Amino acid sequence: MRRFFSLALVAFLALLLTLPAHSDERKEIERRLKAAYEGQLVRLEPGWEGADMRLDIPKEEAEAIHAESRIHLLIEKVKLKKNELELRARRIYFYQDIKGGVHRIKGPKRKYRLRWKDPQPSEAQLRQALDQAFAPLERRPEEWVDYSPPVMPPRPRRQPLSPQTGKEITPGIFTIGSDVTAPICVFCPDPEYPDVARRKKAKGIVVVWTMVTEKGRVTGIRVAKSAGRELDESAVVTISNWRFTPAIRQSKPVRVVMTVETKFDLY
Repeated sequence: MRRFFSLALVAFLALLLTLPAHSDERKEIERRLKAAYEGQLVRLEPGWEGADMRLDIPKEEAEAIHAESRIHLLIEKVKLKKNELELRARRIYFYQDIKGGVHRIKGPKRKYRLRWKDPQPSEAQLRQALDQAFAPLERRPEEWVDYSPPVMPPRPRRQPLSPQTGKEITPGIFTIGSDVTAPICVFCPDPEYPDVARRKKAKGIVVVWTMVTEKGRVTGIRVAKSAGRELDESAVVTISNWRFTPAIRQSKPVRVVMTVETKFDLY
């Protein structure tokens, strides 16, 4: 019995000696991953899942990716846990102002988890999985403008948006007309009233040109009528997440450009 307890004590001491080394190794891996990914702008790729690891992302963004929308994220925090790598990131929304200049807005912070079962993956495996799930963009933040959504077609001249027949502005992109049915919004929450705008008692109507895909997703926004920066940005973030039934031309869904307006009124 004494021999048994001696062996158990030796095993326990050996385990205690190995734990700090393993913990230090994990901290070093976490430090390197932070240096490589924190503060980086990346493009979220369609649902990637490896043989031993899988990526969990918010449902709303998963649906947007499969609808061929481009999702950009700013990674703000990387944390290595027992069986997962947790990333906290903000979605970056891009839009064009009245003159066509591109601006970006940070969305809310969300969690993205890269999970695995045993064995413990190496740093190289984690980096490979991250690079497949979050395609890195090799540009500095001041050059993010290059990663805006597809450029909106030229702004139409002052004329009705719905002529007798839909007009093909650029190849594959139409206006609404007698032969092009208008998309119908099926998920259209009202934009939030920004606190800064409320304190300023700002109000007005924001009118934007939107490009709606064949799957009813908004992929491009240009402000046509501004109500001030805070109200414009609130409208852009909300409309970016609206969902439509697609426009139909000759029995097939097509991309269209149409106007959408949101009203901000304190009362």
